Amino acid sequence: MPAWEQRKLGEFGSVAMCKRIYKEQTSEQGDVPFFKIGTFGADPDAFISNELFEDYKRTYPYPTPGTLLISAAGSIGRIVEYQGEKAYFQDSNIVWLEHDHRLNDAFLKPLYSKIEWGLEGSTIKRLYNKDLLSAEVTIPDGREQKEIGQFFAKLDSLITLHQRKRLWFAK
Repeated sequence: MPAWEQRKLGEFGSVAMCKRIYKEQTSEQGDVPFFKIGTFGADPDAFISNELFEDYKRTYPYPTPGTLLISAAGSIGRIVEYQGEKAYFQDSNIVWLEHDHRLNDAFLKPLYSKIEWGLEGSTIKRLYNKDLLSAEVTIPDGREQKEIGQFFAKLDSLITLHQRKRLWFAK
């Protein structure tokens, strides 16, 4: 079995983000949910038109299903896996590592939670692109990444199931 390697995330790709959406381009109801840092991983409170969504999705960087989105402001490092639904995300506050798939996303998800991000800012902490790209990680080969990722995905699923069961019995 090959040894695990110490690498920087920037060796695998670059930081990507959606194109900026301005406040006047949003509304309180509409076609496509627009997730800002305060609603990331929760319910949206802003929307953009389907026309703007389709234009921006076609023209600018946009995540593919399975992409791990990362909060880069506020509660740093919150991870949401993009499932492919119609949604748009707040530019530099919600980013992802556009990588060359030498990293398995199922492995990357628990790995992100273990990274000690070098955060900057006094009032509002920020995860800058350079911080994400320079984060050092220890990774195994692709087969082992896949196995570890599947293990943690099953564990997450089991935890969620038990939490739901506990909530149901608490009623």
